[in-house]
Formats: sequence, structure tokens, C-alpha cells
Amino acid sequence: MGDVDLDKKKESITIKLAEQRFTVKRVVTGVLQLYGEYTREAGEKLEQIGYLQDRMEKFSELSPEEIEKADEELKQIVDEVDEFSKGKINRLLEIIELILTKNGYEFDRQWWIENADMTDYQSFINACINKDLPDVKKKKTVG
Repeated sequence: MGDVDLDKKKESITIKLAEQRFTVKRVVTGVLQLYGEYTREAGEKLEQIGYLQDRMEKFSELSPEEIEKADEELKQIVDEVDEFSKGKINRLLEIIELILTKNGYEFDRQWWIENADMTDYQSFINACINKDLPDVKKKKTVG
């Protein structure tokens, strides 16, 4: 039986950011796990913010006891969302570092901080992850 080169089966993508080009061929499972966990937590925090907004709108309808209980609950939600927000940049940079190092690049954290923002981080990660998704051709519908 001959050799099997799994690298040949991988598509590559080149991403340009701040005059730098990054060619990414391999996105390891660790990237998918870290980003999946990140997006799950981000979704949970968005739900909590929605809940918080809903509770704030109904605050005037509550009894003093309910207000005290709601106030504690809201403080906890605000603390959790704040904690998540503080760690977002570090978590995204950790994912980018894993992508880059597994593709032969040295990771320069300071370069990323000085040349990109959180939207760039997420766009970079999404482009890398999505490069291996199969192209789905949309069917034309006749109406």
C-alpha cells in the first residue's frame, strides 16, 4: 500500500490583513473546539443581555421584594457578561495563534493588537474555518 498525503486533500486560503498575507491550509480540531465554545458562550451572553433588557423594562411593575431579588439577579448577569467581554480578545487571539502556528507561522500577538480589531479577528477565524466547507450550490426556483 502506498503513502497517503492528507495535506494534498486540503484546500488553502490566503487572507490579507494590514499588508500581511497568511496562507492557511490546515485548521485543526482544537480551533473548531475553541471557537465552538466561544460562540456558544457568546450566544448565551446575548440571551442574558436580552433577558436583562426585558427585566429592566418591567422593573416598575415589580414589588419591593421582587425588585430586590431582580436586582441581585441582574448584577450577576452584568458581572458574567462583563467577565466574558474582558476575555473575548484573548480567546480570539488564542484561536488565531493556533491557526497560524499549525500552518507554519510565528504568532506575533502585538502585531495583531496593533493591526486588527475584534471584527478582523472573527472574520479571519471564520474564513479559515469555512474554507473546508463544501460549496452548496443554490437551486434556482421557477416561480
